[in-house]
This record gives sequence, C-alpha cells and structure tokens, in this order.
Amino acid sequence: HGVRLLIVDDLHLLKTSLKLGREALDHLKAVVTAVGELGATVILAGANLHTHPVMDDPQVTGRAYEIPVAPYSGTTKADRLAFQQFLRECAKHAQPYLPAGRPDHIWKELPHIWLERSAGYHRDLLQLLRDATTAAIEDGTWAITEKHLAGVTLAARAERRNADAHATRRRATAPVGDPSATAAPRSGASA
Repeated sequence: HGVRLLIVDDLHLLKTSLKLGREALDHLKAVVTAVGELGATVILAGANLHTHPVMDDPQVTGRAYEIPVAPYSGTTKADRLAFQQFLRECAKHAQPYLPAGRPDHIWKELPHIWLERSAGYHRDLLQLLRDATTAAIEDGTWAITEKHLAGVTLAARAERRNADAHATRRRATAPVGDPSATAAPRSGASA
C-alpha cells in the first residue's frame, strides 16, 4: 500500500449539522479505520477542533488524541528560540532569491519584527515572507528589510490582532502617575 501518513486538513469546515456533512464524516471514519489497519498514521487538522462537533463523535475521540498547536510567542527564551528556528527554516527557502541578504539576517536580526507582524501564526508568517521577498526583488534591493516587512498588508484577521496587541502594549507601557498627564492647569496659568 505504501501509505504511511494521511493528513486531512481544514476539518473545521465540515458541517456535521448537514446530512452531507454527516455522510462525509462517516466516510472519513471508514477511511481512518482502513488506513489505521494498514499501520499508517492519520492526522486530522483544523482550527479549534476541540470545540468542533466532530470531536464529540465517540468513534473519532476513541481513536484520536488532541495535540494543540499554539502560535509562536516571544514570552520565554525557549519560545523565542523555537520561533527563530522556525524562521531560519523558512528563510532557507527564500534566501536563493535574496542574493544581497545575509543568510542569517532574516532569523537573527529581525525575528522580533517577524513575530510582531505575524503574531506567531504560521499562515501570516508565510504570507509575510512571500510578500516581503517579492517586495525585495521588485525594488531591486534583493534583501528583506524592516521597510519590506512593514509594507506587507496581512489578512484582516492578522491586522486586527496586531492593532489589538499594539493597543494593549501602549496601555501596559503608559506612564503611571505622570502628573502632567492628569493635572489640571493651575489658576492664573496661561494655557
């Protein structure tokens, strides 16, 4: 048979409330059983599957276990290192098209910008890499710069997430107890 791994992605799009969706789920369970009997691994992937009705099916939950995949973060040193390693692997694919850029520039000098712009999500990170690489080629610099990263328009979801994160950081870093921010002008003082 030769099948060692079967990946079913976007399972969250399956509408089990519809008859066709239930039939598709029954077919999927039969395929998973058949492939499993051959010794292959099946990966069911999708967004928020832990809350999806497919995970309420005893035939699915009896054979599966959940491995949540969170976005990369920069919270700890280990988090930052894991993100840099992922970024380094991604950069290997772009580097042949960026001859003016140093191989380590993307993952060693700019990881904080990549992380901030992508919020650690793979899809947004890959879009950022594609679009920044294209911009570097089109403008003739042949190396990704902060300007290229800032110029990429991400999906609306990512832009909202970045705006929310930026607002949170602004509130968290606002000066506390700054008398000039809250003090009313003294009487007799000119405005």
